Amino acid sequence: MYKNISMVWLAVGLSGLTHAAHSQSDDRLISRQSIKLTAEQEYIIRENVKDVRGGLVTHNVTPKVGDKIPPDIELSALPSLVVEKVPQVKALKFFVTKDQIVLVSPSNTVAHVNKKP
Repeated sequence: MYKNISMVWLAVGLSGLTHAAHSQSDDRLISRQSIKLTAEQEYIIRENVKDVRGGLVTHNVTPKVGDKIPPDIELSALPSLVVEKVPQVKALKFFVTKDQIVLVSPSNTVAHVNKKP
């Protein structure tokens, strides 16, 4: 009887370890994925970031979602008003090209590209 109970606890313990390992890999995958923003959220970001000079990239870059950002590109924090109105971008930074606002994840990959009008 004790052997059966021990086997059940062992199975429960192992399934918990499997779940924990699976959760960690899911977290890593989520951090690399793009974020989905509504047109309104894109507008909020565009209007509050378009005139920021600090994040302007002068050399020719055409980033795509998932691309790794070159180390020489300086990233800026999003304005607090943007984070307040679009909370899912809280951990992101950005840079601006001639025609795009590029949101960058903490792992320095492109999370979203917001085209300027």
